[in-house]
Amino acid sequence: MWKKAEKALLKDKYLGVLIKKYGSCKIKPRAKEHYFEDLVDAITGQQLSGKAAKTIFERVKAKCGGKITPDKLKGFTTEELRKCGLSYAKCSYVKDLASRVLSKELKVTKLDKLPDEEVMKELIAVKGIGR
Repeated sequence: MWKKAEKALLKDKYLGVLIKKYGSCKIKPRAKEHYFEDLVDAITGQQLSGKAAKTIFERVKAKCGGKITPDKLKGFTTEELRKCGLSYAKCSYVKDLASRVLSKELKVTKLDKLPDEEVMKELIAVKGIGR
């Protein structure tokens, strides 16, 4: 799929020049099992500098034993998450996300199968995720 997209983009008068100069895009989509963690990362990083966001996210990840899962997040108290650097609001947001995933109200591994509008509708229902 990447090769097909690149072939089409090579025909673009602006992107084609860049692809020829710098080569293929090295960014690859993440596996579905990372979608939950990616959403937690996005919530964590809202309105923070990149360095602060990364530090806090890495603390949360370490608290979870290296892999952020809904079960692990749901098991922490707000105070435990606060010690990682999350605000009270962000604690409630990541716990809401975890609850929705655990209850199967939000199926993060199915998002890639939905049209964009449906993905937005699903995600906007989660506290802390907006347009």
